[in-house]
Amino acid sequence: MAQALLEEAFTSQEQTGEYWIHAELLRLRGELRAMEHRVEQAEQDFSEALSTARDQGARWFELRAATGLARHWLGLGRGQAAYDLLSTVLDGFTEGLGTFDFQAAKALLALCQVDGER
Repeated sequence: MAQALLEEAFTSQEQTGEYWIHAELLRLRGELRAMEHRVEQAEQDFSEALSTARDQGARWFELRAATGLARHWLGLGRGQAAYDLLSTVLDGFTEGLGTFDFQAAKALLALCQVDGER
């Protein structure tokens, strides 16, 4: 069901030419694929979401994509890569530090430090 809804959203953005939410759709597809243990495809979606968000200057979508990718990497035992990515993205924020997304990313960053690679 979720996959079908995501594909419908991708189709809709192609039809309308409205790509402002493309990074978030990619991130959501990455989350779904990660839950399905489709490791390479999930990483590809997260990476593309991160790149798209950066290209669009969409900082919050960048944060959400980085958090998703870091969580994925941490689950694969790549805590150092997850830490490096999240710390870089988080360092760029000066506002919105109390938001749920920022706090979730900070909590994940702390987990990356405990992962034994830091």
